[in-house]
Amino acid sequence: MRLLPNLIQINHNRITKTLNLEFKIKSDISINIKDYKPEDIQKLLKLLLEKSEHNVIIPTNLKLSKKVI
Repeated sequence: MRLLPNLIQINHNRITKTLNLEFKIKSDISINIKDYKPEDIQKLLKLLLEKSEHNVIIPTNLKLSKKVI
């Protein structure tokens, strides 16, 4: 469990197809985006951007099969 306001950065690893969420407190989270529908990842990203208290941006190297946010 993590507090979304503490999210400080989102990274995307194109090789492993993972989103890495870095938080101010507690350890980071890695999400395999191949396991989810592109629209679900989009919803997650939108939620993360809305809830974080930090200036978090979507990684430029993130390419989903549908348009990202």
